[in-house]
Amino acid sequence: MQDDVIPIIQKWSNIPENTPKVIKSKNILFLASLLDSFIIHFKELIWIPRCNATIAWEKTKNIGRKEKLNESENMDHLQEDQIAVLDDISIELDSI
Repeated sequence: MQDDVIPIIQKWSNIPENTPKVIKSKNILFLASLLDSFIIHFKELIWIPRCNATIAWEKTKNIGRKEKLNESENMDHLQEDQIAVLDDISIELDSI
């Protein structure tokens, strides 16, 4: 993943032009590994639990692929107040 991130970091980092190449490359590799670590942790701590909670909620509401494809026809079914439960945290969602 770092190979994809390095050109982005090079473009947006504020490394002065007169900085030696060795320091630039170490700085860029550090920032790339930091970004890579952030993405991995975001996926593990936020994305996967939220995805699992969404799947569980869809199962309790009997929402399948067919209902997802016909969203406009099924909006009345989903307009009730919703509560999302993530582990021990309960979040009430406003109705649509």
